[in-house]
Amino acid sequence: MQKLTFEKQAKTIERTHSITGKVLFAEDYIASNNIPGVSIQLEGCPYNLRVLKGSIKGAGNASTVLGCTVTLTGIMREYNGKQYFNPKDLTVDKKSGIATIAGAGVAYAGSLD
Repeated sequence: MQKLTFEKQAKTIERTHSITGKVLFAEDYIASNNIPGVSIQLEGCPYNLRVLKGSIKGAGNASTVLGCTVTLTGIMREYNGKQYFNPKDLTVDKKSGIATIAGAGVAYAGSLD
């Protein structure tokens, strides 16, 4: 017979954090449970952030957030002794010209800066 031991679980408090910045790179991806999402590179963030499409307010896919100023809201997680931001939702604060054209379904291969 195996001996079972029970320990009291320590409660953790997850605080909400927000990051605002310009999207430098965006691409569509599929999560491991087949839910579509968008992987973005934010200005000033050293790693890509992944957000599920159902959590994106004001945009639908990668081309509609490219160049936009966005606010990501989520929590901080620890992984291998380092802190990482885990986004839960994304809000488009200011749309870029290329994102406006992409949202309208127009193909454009120039610069809108």
